[in-house]
This record gives sequence, structure tokens and C-alpha cells, in this order.
Amino acid sequence: MSMEPQIQYVQTSDGISIAYFDVGSGAPLVALPHIPFSDIRSEFRLYNFGPRLASEHRLIQYDLRGAGLSQRGVMDFSLAALQFDLDAVINRLDVDRVSLYAETNACTVALAYAAAHPERLDRLILWGGFARASDFWGLPRLKAVQSLLEQDWELYTETLAQVIFGFAGGEPAQRYAAYMRDCVNQDEAAAHVAAGLTWDVTDLLRNISTPTLLLQPSDAPMAPMAWGRELASSIPGAQLKVLKTSVFWSDEIEDWLIASIGDFLGVIPQEPRVQAAEGRFQTILFTDIVGSTPIMHALGDARWRELLSGHERITREILTRHAGAEIKTIGDSFMVSFSSASRAVECAIDLQRAFEARDADEPETAVRVRIGVNAGEPIADGDDLFGTAVTLASRIMGQAQGGEILASDVVRQLVAGRNFVFADRGETRLKGFEDAVRLYELSWRQ
Repeated sequence: MSMEPQIQYVQTSDGISIAYFDVGSGAPLVALPHIPFSDIRSEFRLYNFGPRLASEHRLIQYDLRGAGLSQRGVMDFSLAALQFDLDAVINRLDVDRVSLYAETNACTVALAYAAAHPERLDRLILWGGFARASDFWGLPRLKAVQSLLEQDWELYTETLAQVIFGFAGGEPAQRYAAYMRDCVNQDEAAAHVAAGLTWDVTDLLRNISTPTLLLQPSDAPMAPMAWGRELASSIPGAQLKVLKTSVFWSDEIEDWLIASIGDFLGVIPQEPRVQAAEGRFQTILFTDIVGSTPIMHALGDARWRELLSGHERITREILTRHAGAEIKTIGDSFMVSFSSASRAVECAIDLQRAFEARDADEPETAVRVRIGVNAGEPIADGDDLFGTAVTLASRIMGQAQGGEILASDVVRQLVAGRNFVFADRGETRLKGFEDAVRLYELSWRQ
């Protein structure tokens, strides 16, 4: 995937800000962060695993508290706290169920969440998982490496990378060691490890009802075969799939993991993320460049077409990111449908922020865009949508100034409780509507 994912933020129930991204399409797959080495932006840039997953699935990844782009300076790294991180991200997605993928010590978080929230999960996939963190940190090689953690930070990461990739890991191991140092500082890593030493979900395993796939290396010192056997015998109906290998990560392992995940998730019915069907409740969004005709005359046809092409590219990238279905374009205006009101609102915000950033980079061709949002049950006719819900969305956009997002009261009520900020713009009479319509301005500047 060539497009770098957009980082978004969500707040946990205990008030911690968590960074995440949401890319791709299909049934949602949430990949839990490595503990404590988590930096989703750098990982997506440096390694193929995330982009490959995102090319086949709707991939959601996040940074755990105290690491990467998430809030730093955090003190609570308990198993319960890390489930707050996961729960906040899942709640933001506006889906009923997700699948989880986790590796090594992140598997403990996934197992605890699966036991507590079976109604939220479709599938559970674990690579090198275990029930007791003491088994992981008590491994002879890890135990020896941990003695370096508070003494020599660089030597600790270099040695740990060699353990993961094998002592012939070479350049990939060195690159991963540098990546680990960028994810957290020495004190943060030590705090994560200290908190995780007591994690034990053994008594929860029999309560897991989510279909589970256990992926296991056969002879890797970092993930003994006994761990996979214990989980397989304790989780009802779990499948155990073993790869003959003595290391924990390699290009061969990556290929095998991608294929195994795809096979296991392939049995999940995958509904389109957006459907434009008659009678289906949808949120309609309109965009429009304010004063486009004088801008076009001032720039000339060639420069206007260049500007418009860039505008269309930015718009379509963000629509794709938020699962918006482009219904049609009319000149420099877009009409878009969403199955989720909160996704439509988030998309509107990201559009205005992207346009503002573009104008800052190219002030000589700055444009102002207005956006209107409404929700209802439009009438489908082929690939187009008609009806009152669509007309009202267009009229609402017409009331907006450049750089504004206006929404109907229906939209405001649909996204209540999701930390969006609206200002009451009062009632106004719109062409074609007998009753006055109350409009709300959505705040989008950070």
C-alpha cells in the first residue's frame, strides 16, 4: 500500500490518548501493538507486514499507551489498562464485531479481552502466544537479555533483536534494534516489562468462545511449542497451526502468517463497508469549492485543471480512508454516501484539515471548501441517490461559508457522545422545505 495511513486519536475510558490508523477494506482486523515496542507510523513505513495485511483486509493498528505516537508519561500498564486501549479503538470503529491479531506478550491482552467481550469478536489469531507472562520473561535468553535493560539501553535492544531474528539476523536485526529504541525510552520499556511480569490469563482460557487460530513456530526459543499446546488444549475449539522454523521472524514466516490469516478470515462473510441501497439509512455529504468560477478565470484553464486534479486526489484519498462511497461529482463538487454518521463527520473534518494544509503549502492557489452533511433514507436509482435526505444535504452545504462544515440536527444527534463539537447556528428556511431547519456548525480545527 503506497498511501501512508492517516494517524487518528481516541481517548480511553481512563483518559489516555491512543494513536491509531484504519486502512484497507473488508472485515475489520485489529492488530494489537507489540509490547513495549510500538510505533505504528514507523512500523508501517519500515516493514512490509502491515501494508501486506492492509492490502487484503481492513487493518486497524494502534500504539499502546506510553509508546509510539500515543500519550507518553503514563504510569498504569496493567493488563486491565491495556484492554482499555484496545476497547477504545474498537469502539471508535462503528462496527459490531472485529477480529484480533496479536503476537507474543500482546496475546495475553487479546486473550483477556476475548474472555471479557465475546460479543465484540469474530476471530482471534495469535502468533507465539502464551497464558502467563512469567513464562515469556522467564525464558533463559530473555532473562539474560533483561539484565541489560537498566544497564545498557543500546546493547539491550541490539541483543534482543538478535534473539528475535536469530544471531545471524544481520542488517534486519540491527534495523529492528534501532526501531525499538525509537518506540520507547529506556524507562518506559522498563515500566512496561515490570507491569507485565504478573499477567496470567490461565483461568480465563476456558471462557473464550471466539473461534481461535493459534500460529506457532516449531522450534523457536522465543516461543516454545509447549505454549501453543497449552493454549490449544485450554481454549474450546481452538485450532493449532505449526510452522517448522527455529526463529521467530523471517520473510518465510511473514509469508506464512499472511496466508494463514487470510485463510482463517476468509470464512467471515464480508459485507461492503458502504452500500447505496433504497431504504437504507445513510449519511450524505456534499463538498463544494467556494467561488470556483472567478478562480478558474484568474488561473486559466490549464492551471485550474491542475488545481482541480489535486483537489480531487486529496478528496478521494480521504473518502477512501473513511469508507465514503463517491456517488457523483458535479464540476468541483462531490456527493458522498456513508453507512455511518460518525465516519461522515470524521471525513468532513479530515477534508477541511487536508485542504487547509494544502493551502498553506500552496498559498498562491488557495481555495476554500464548504461542506454540508445530512442523514436519512435516500432513494437509489442505479448508482445515484435522490430524495429529501439528499436535497437537504445539498441545501445545508449551500448555507456554509468557505472552510465551514454545517450539519443537520439528525447528524448531530447520531454522533452524540463521540467528542465532536457543534455550535448551534439557529433555524433557517431552505429552498424547497416548508419548515425551518436548525443547522449546526462542526468544529474541525485542533
